[in-house]
Amino acid sequence: MNHHQGIRLVGTILALAGAVTATAFATGCDNGGTGATGTGGTDATTSGGPTTTGTPASTGATDPSTVTSTSGGMTTSTGGGGNGIECPDSFCTIGAYTGYGFVYSDKTDGGASTITQKGTSLCASGVAGAVVGMAYAKYWGAGIGVNLNQKAVPMSPVDPIQLTGSGVSIGISTPPATEIRAVIDDEGVAYCAVLKGASTSLVWSDFNTTCWDKTLAGSKALAKAPLATSVKVQVVTSADADRPFDYCIASITFN
Repeated sequence: MNHHQGIRLVGTILALAGAVTATAFATGCDNGGTGATGTGGTDATTSGGPTTTGTPASTGATDPSTVTSTSGGMTTSTGGGGNGIECPDSFCTIGAYTGYGFVYSDKTDGGASTITQKGTSLCASGVAGAVVGMAYAKYWGAGIGVNLNQKAVPMSPVDPIQLTGSGVSIGISTPPATEIRAVIDDEGVAYCAVLKGASTSLVWSDFNTTCWDKTLAGSKALAKAPLATSVKVQVVTSADADRPFDYCIASITFN
């Protein structure tokens, strides 16, 4: 099946723990898009468009311990007990990078996906709603993300930050039994890469504007370390059926 994707840059304000301002990248495509990027803190469900509705999050049982280290050019954050990265007051530290964690979905684009954050960790559960009438730009899925350059202050902006190194490794606790993608932005353009199982190591060139089909016209690989605002992990959609999920971002390592 050939895939297609539309990317648009939108601004959004999330009603999360700190009600902070974000820049969002909304993407729709066959078998799932790369969704919107938002910012925020805890206790909210963030939709993939410019509108966000804050709702109480479920109370997920996660180990509160978090180990963060920076050494030898490697920046790592790991969630305690193999669960999600824990973010006190929904504010996350990923090595040298800081920002609010958030969840998002295609709900306000009119899609059928749902997602609920678990406590203040980078964990969530929900359903990537099935695509109706081949409208992949509308039904693109749901995911978890974290901002990389933001202060722990209400209404704090999310500024792009220059990442370094050769790539990123992402660990997933209880990965969904369906396709999931890492999404990162570079100077206003969204790039994605397919994740495999519980741990995937990616070089920057693995990210592509059309990661579901790199043979498409206009497909572009990420050529360098990005000037990014966030990292996200998204569950993509299917025309065949709803796709339930319950997973955590367990680790993010910039190599």
